[in-house]
Amino acid sequence: MRIASAVGLALVVAAGGPLRAQTARDGFWMSFGLGYGSAGLDCNDCTSEREDGSGFYLRLGGSPTPRMLIGADINAWYRSRTNAEVTFASVIGLLQFYPAERAGLFLNLGAGVTSATFEYAIVDVENKGVGVELGGGWDIGIGARFSITPFALYVNGFGGGRTRFNNVEIDEEINPDYLLFGLGFTWH
Repeated sequence: MRIASAVGLALVVAAGGPLRAQTARDGFWMSFGLGYGSAGLDCNDCTSEREDGSGFYLRLGGSPTPRMLIGADINAWYRSRTNAEVTFASVIGLLQFYPAERAGLFLNLGAGVTSATFEYAIVDVENKGVGVELGGGWDIGIGARFSITPFALYVNGFGGGRTRFNNVEIDEEINPDYLLFGLGFTWH
């Protein structure tokens, strides 16, 4: 998190101009970000401890109004240890709402598909389902069409899918959730 903050500050200083709360929000937009956070899961016969890990998002869409963006969000959380990898990911249809047209504060709401993958030595578990995303952030304008964007996002996957254990479908519902905090870059 300290690295993300330092990179953001360096970009602001390098831009050399005054910070503006708002950039023009019309037409096509794109944003990506890197973050750090925690994840956990619930299933029929288990509950996990939350683990920390890193993540990212990539968003693309259009701006029907200066206060509302519509698009797609691909995001993921990842953790690797000796002989083990855990990945939670989602593809979300996203609404991004700015309560005030001239401010950078925004809130996200979306729904889509989620995936949870666990690879431990010779064991492979994969789950696909549906989920929701809630989040928010602040676009700090560094020009007419570019912003640095501190963000938070939360994704909760809940059933509706299938689970495979070493490529055999099993009757187990896995519900992953993850929370990311980080720094993004947005072009409007």
